[in-house]
Amino acid sequence: GRRVEALDACQRLRRLLRDEFGIDPSREIRELETAILQDAPGLAAPQPPPPRALPTPLTSFVGRDRQVLEIHKLLEEHRLVCLLGPGGVGKSRLALRVAGGGDDQWPDGTWWVDLRTVRDPAALVPTLVRTLEVTVPPATPPAEALTRYLRTRHLLLVLDNAENLAGDLGERLLELLAAGPGVDALVTSRIPLGIPGEQRYFIPPLQVPDDGAELRASEAGHLLLDRLEERGRSAPGPDELDGLAELCRRLDGLPLAVELVASRLGPLGLGDRMAELCGEQVSLDEVLAATVGLLAPRAVGLLGCLATFPGTFDLEAARAVGAVETTSPFVELLEASLVMTAEAAPEPRYRLLETTRAFARGLVDGEERGAARRRMASYYRDVVVRAGPAMEAPEEPAWLDRLRLEDHNVRASLEWFDEHDPSATVGFARGLGRAWFVWGDLAETRKWLESVLRQAEVHPPDDGAEVGWAWLRTGWPRVMTGDVDGGLDAVDAAIACFEGSGEMLGLAIACTGRAHMVTLTTGDTDAAIGWYERAIEVSRASGDEIASAWAQAEMAQALIFADRSDEAVDALLDEAEATFGAADDHFGLAHVWMDRTLAAYARDQLDEIDDDAAQGMAQSAAAGEHMYEQIQLLALGVRGLHRGDLEASASLLRDAARLARRTHNLLQLGIALQTLAVHAAVAGDDDRAARIWGAATAVVPVWPMFERRYGELLAPAWARLGGDLGAAMAAGAATAFEDALALAGVEGPDRP
Repeated sequence: GRRVEALDACQRLRRLLRDEFGIDPSREIRELETAILQDAPGLAAPQPPPPRALPTPLTSFVGRDRQVLEIHKLLEEHRLVCLLGPGGVGKSRLALRVAGGGDDQWPDGTWWVDLRTVRDPAALVPTLVRTLEVTVPPATPPAEALTRYLRTRHLLLVLDNAENLAGDLGERLLELLAAGPGVDALVTSRIPLGIPGEQRYFIPPLQVPDDGAELRASEAGHLLLDRLEERGRSAPGPDELDGLAELCRRLDGLPLAVELVASRLGPLGLGDRMAELCGEQVSLDEVLAATVGLLAPRAVGLLGCLATFPGTFDLEAARAVGAVETTSPFVELLEASLVMTAEAAPEPRYRLLETTRAFARGLVDGEERGAARRRMASYYRDVVVRAGPAMEAPEEPAWLDRLRLEDHNVRASLEWFDEHDPSATVGFARGLGRAWFVWGDLAETRKWLESVLRQAEVHPPDDGAEVGWAWLRTGWPRVMTGDVDGGLDAVDAAIACFEGSGEMLGLAIACTGRAHMVTLTTGDTDAAIGWYERAIEVSRASGDEIASAWAQAEMAQALIFADRSDEAVDALLDEAEATFGAADDHFGLAHVWMDRTLAAYARDQLDEIDDDAAQGMAQSAAAGEHMYEQIQLLALGVRGLHRGDLEASASLLRDAARLARRTHNLLQLGIALQTLAVHAAVAGDDDRAARIWGAATAVVPVWPMFERRYGELLAPAWARLGGDLGAAMAAGAATAFEDALALAGVEGPDRP
């Protein structure tokens, strides 16, 4: 039932065998891949567990058994529970423990939303949309798409670090809980939300021992001993137990304070250090101050600079922002538990706890804080600028992943440049405009890009091509939010900028983009062909054969969609394939084989679809990119319809829709819905077919090739509906997009 993930696993195995061992996959592996592709009955898998989008804890969880049970009981009886307490008391870790144990209660999953980096109330809805991977149709406000999505879901939202947005979050939560009667919310905050229905649960400190004999049995003592063992300390002797118990009491059982003290006790003898700590009652700030007092000056300065980061960061960024040449100060902070490991793989990422961050801000003066902010802003602008050219290259998926990880830091960088150097903000557009578009927040992307372009008029950059890229990135967000004419105007402005600046690659890509936009939004292939031909001409004149090959491949696709799949298509694809092959460009080759699959379907060469789709899947796997697999799955599914295999066809078509949804490709998702409408018609479910068709065609036009092939399959159902056809289609067009997906049997995105 999860063919996309199974194919992913097979393709990862192929790459491992090829890259690490230099061997081809065995016959058994090839047969397994074919069986997965054909949805062989013997491969049926058990129903997967509900999705669980939760962070992975890197240390053991100690104590809190009673609190876990009590919070679970509250969530069984109430829909909104707020965990309250001071910084360092363990709210987030307790919420994670509770959320990890509720599969039966929330069949649509548990979803962690970290609000630590969300300062602007306007960013709250986009954050929730991204976390839940909600599909936002054209011209639909994200807030409306979110409420529609939640209407039929049974899930738990875990909203962590809500104190920065408490008032605004409370109002929004009331709206979301009212819209989704099956939605529950678990919130962590230092202050209450102050809204009706909020069940407040105050998190107490850990239980402390009365004496050394109770050390291991107490929660605070257990945590302290565990952390000492993790740091290589041998078990404390009998004469040290009472001192450790007293230390737990003086720390008031605060988990963060216990963690910090364990880092100080770990590598040293216990006696003198405990005597120092046990002299008087110890506050968390005093523990932090004492810990910082043991650091070298370079490490102290670095910690103050790291407080600039709004969320997680990697080692390279830490060194750049802290202006340190070696890693030793950073390692010192890690060993002192002042910097925490947030994610261990694939690349380590780090963070400061909020209490540590607040304390660390006071370690450097205002001038150095300002310098650290400037270094952070410049570092992440450089990251985005480097990502820009990769958005037109096979490296795009890797850069998209990196930019998503760094989204909070990039936004902080943008804010800094908006305030201090507005002319530099347009340099973000090439990389960030593409990334935000791919992630699906079209309204925010359009709003930001148009703001950047207004700034560029007032503060023009030195490089006019940067403005061209900003205009080019504005085109599709306008189209996808219902402004086709505005999208074409944006691409025309990009073409003018590239012509004026002599940016030939940008000009070729803009010409290809304009042609593709005309093809996909109007179906006017004749109008598009001239732009494709100009793109090929400009690419060749600039010596960029890859850009020329892309224009050829997309021109071939336009001809196929127009049902003009003749020798010209084969010539274009042959030349593009030769260019991509010579460059070992698997991303481009995947596009070529997608086009060949479509051509085989247009020509009624159903027997060739299997081979072409297999080639396309292999090239997509080699590129590490899934976008073109979706079309291959659609072709295989429709082929199954023509052969009368309705069960296998439905599975393939729904997999294609899920993949389009997972990659936020609304155009391909609309095409997938069209095919699912055709499937319903062939299955004899006429009214459902018409409603799905109405919803799908409201998103994406029906191109001539599909109109002909689908028409053969739809005609009997439309004839049976007779005069009811128009009303059913109109009802579908008015249906919320999420409801249309559910009507077609496409549930939410899979999560591990």
